[in-house]
Amino acid sequence: MTSPWIPVFGAALTQFLWEAAAVALVVLAVQPLLRRGSAAARYVLDCMALFSLPILFALTVAHYAAAGAGAASAVTAEPLVQPFAAYIVMVWLSGIVVCGGYAAAGFAWAQGLRRAERSAAAAVPAVWRTEMEQLAGRLHLRRRVCMQVSARISGPCTLGWLRPVILLPLSALTALPAEQLRALLAHELAHIRRHDYLVNLVQRGVEVLFFFHPAVWWLSQQVSEEREHCCDDAAVAVCGDRALYARALVDLAARQTAARVPSAAMAAGGGSLSHRVTRLLGHPAASRARMLRTAVALLLIASTGVWLLGASAQTIPPAPALPTAPAAPTAQLARVPLVQEPMAPPRSAQRQTAPVRSEGAGFGAVATIEATYVTFTLSTVQACTSQPEWVPGVLPSGLAVLRLEMIPHCVPVIRPVEVFVLSNSI
Repeated sequence: MTSPWIPVFGAALTQFLWEAAAVALVVLAVQPLLRRGSAAARYVLDCMALFSLPILFALTVAHYAAAGAGAASAVTAEPLVQPFAAYIVMVWLSGIVVCGGYAAAGFAWAQGLRRAERSAAAAVPAVWRTEMEQLAGRLHLRRRVCMQVSARISGPCTLGWLRPVILLPLSALTALPAEQLRALLAHELAHIRRHDYLVNLVQRGVEVLFFFHPAVWWLSQQVSEEREHCCDDAAVAVCGDRALYARALVDLAARQTAARVPSAAMAAGGGSLSHRVTRLLGHPAASRARMLRTAVALLLIASTGVWLLGASAQTIPPAPALPTAPAAPTAQLARVPLVQEPMAPPRSAQRQTAPVRSEGAGFGAVATIEATYVTFTLSTVQACTSQPEWVPGVLPSGLAVLRLEMIPHCVPVIRPVEVFVLSNSI
């Protein structure tokens, strides 16, 4: 396995250890604040936490991949994990295959059970079909729901999302009182109205992807429990008797001797029946010890992830200094000592023997030089010299280099100038 993505996923999976633990700790801290609230609020919180984990993992992978050159960024970020990145990714992919195969087998078994019992739809008494339609109307469920009977299950369950089917155990039609069976039917119809089958499939997908993290399984368990609580509340609202519905759950648990429905189905007997019954009767089970154990486990996982990050940061050796070119010599002008000499006195006026004709004067005008002065001025004439200098440049390959060039330097000079004083003579 030499893919450049292996170090990226290895680093992302390691960082996911403390990220998922931190999300679960936040949920664990907020749950007591919502304990007296509705189950729907806790269900939304748990779903948001669980379904945010794949997004968080994808963002982590994108961060490592975009940090620079894919694998190089991950190696720099997680040098402690880099030697084991290939093994981490291999174990992760193998676990996905195993867990995904198990989930797919359960889904296929549930669909096969649905197709096998399709012929038993006619065995459902017409009175229960009518009862189901009335319950669906009270729950404001307008979707068409099919009801089937099966001898291979021990309690009512729901299969399918686009074309949902409620499977009833054959023993429930003959052994359970009509009021209890009606309450259990209301529970299954609540699952259909809330689209819980689709949410459950996504939930199983998250479990398959992050099978290695206990925080994922804990959050998934919280989602399943609160989902059952929401449907229990809907069933109680329809039947109007908490004690009756609690008794139905107890009788249902006592009759669960047949093959259980896989996790792909929504069953009235799902979740912790004892906790659900005590909750319905107004005596929630004490869960402080369980919450404490969960908090300690999550803290240990988060601490492990943080320790790995800290150890990775400590094991990063300082980057070697890139070879640098010698400092470019700065061009300096040679300092020439200024010799101050007394300015020569103006020369006395000298008469020229030959007349000088001025071009701009009048016709026949002749100019004569009255006097000549010698002075010094800053002339525009410049003295130029070439000196070597280091000039930065970039090769076609993108490598920055320095090249030595001869750069001319020109400065104005002071030079003497003769000034002539002319006089016109006609």
